[in-house]
Parts: sequence; structure tokens; C-alpha cells
Amino acid sequence: MKNGFGLGNDRDLSLFKRYSMEGRISKGEYNLRIINVQMDDDDEYACQIEAANENPTRVSNLAKLTVLVKPEDPKLLSPNLRTVVGEYIQRSCISKHGKPQAKIGWLISDDPNASSVSLWLDDSREKFNPVSKLANSGREIQNARVVEYVSSNDDRTYNVISNISFAPRMEDDDKYLVCLVNHETYITPRLHAVRLDLNYPPKVEVELDNNSKLYEHGSAQLFCNVKAKPFKNIKIAWYRNGKEIILATAS
Repeated sequence: MKNGFGLGNDRDLSLFKRYSMEGRISKGEYNLRIINVQMDDDDEYACQIEAANENPTRVSNLAKLTVLVKPEDPKLLSPNLRTVVGEYIQRSCISKHGKPQAKIGWLISDDPNASSVSLWLDDSREKFNPVSKLANSGREIQNARVVEYVSSNDDRTYNVISNISFAPRMEDDDKYLVCLVNHETYITPRLHAVRLDLNYPPKVEVELDNNSKLYEHGSAQLFCNVKAKPFKNIKIAWYRNGKEIILATAS
């Protein structure tokens, strides 16, 4: 029986070409075999013994068959990502036609394969722990907001869209924003990554050479380290008491 509907009592179940009964009759084996499993097979099944002589009809306990459908590979809807450090950006990742619905998480990685996790965004680490060994690496930050939308399809599968909003840091430049997806049909999570191309204003640090001993009438060496992107058209100059030092050099 399938969902209370009798499939038949002949062993080849001729009305259902993908169904058949198997086993040894002498041992009372009437096992149901389904080939080329499809979504329509997702249902409750039972074995029924018809009434004979003074024995009443008997029905076994129900067995629930759950059909899993592997979703399409995840996809970032806007793959290019160029922005300014500190400004909030929004990106969306979609996993389509899966059953049950897929789990989507976000992270920042040093490489496009997410083999080295730098940061987990929002609550993504909890989603993938203990599913993935990646959850043991990197650290988690909360300055990200993730909103998910789930929709169902006519074929009883699900689409999941995850929208993230976060402000990248200067140290995230040239790393990768990764959409990570896990599903019951996956051996390991799948992903789609995009490189972070970030511009940021100059950051200046002045250091004194640690090896320099300062003596009166001697010399000292100071270093000015500048990080900026883009670096074009940046002028570097030294000042003392508000007056530019003309002989200072830059490289």
C-alpha cells in the first residue's frame, strides 16, 4: 500500500512498472523494490495481508520514504565585488531545486576554495558545525546581517536565497567572500566565491629604527609606512614643527 492505496498482490505489480515485490515466498518475504526513484515516490508505505478464512485483514506499521533531491550548485547573483572599506555592501546567494532546503552560510577566506577561513559572518559557523571541519578555523564576527527567503517549486523542491549585508575591513582586501552551502545529498559543502577588491584611504605609521642609538649631534632614521589603495597620486612628505623637510626622501 502507498498512502492507503493498494498497489496490487501480484509480485511484478504490473500496474506500477518501477515497483515490484521481491523475496522468497517460502519464507514469507514480500519486499517492495522501487527502481529509478522519483519525487512521486516520497510517501508512506505499508504491507497489507488480506483476510483469509477466519483471519482478518492486517496492515503493517507505516514506513515513510523520503526522497532527497540534490540542489543546483550555489551561485552568487552579483559576482563582481569592488567597494570601499567600511562601506556596507549587499550580496545574494541562491541554492535552487533542493529537497529538503539547503543551508547557506557566509565567510571570508584567504583563497577561493575556502581552505583557509579568515572570518565567519553572522551565525554561519553554528550552521556548519559539526558538518564541516571548516567550522574549527577562523573567528566569528557579528557586524553582518543575513536574511533568508525560502520558496517552494511545483516539483516539491525548494529555492533558498541568502542576502548578506556587511562592511569589509582593510585586511579583507584581496581575500574572498564565500557563499557556502550544505545539503543532505552533499558529501562536503559546496561554495561560490568572489574576490574582494577594496579601496581604502591612506593609513600612516611612523617608526624609529630600533637599531638606532640617538646621540647629540648624531643621526636618526625614521620610517613612514603608508598603506592606501589606490596608491596613485599620493604625495608623501616629512614635516617638523609644521614645516616641510625638503631633503626627506620617499620610495
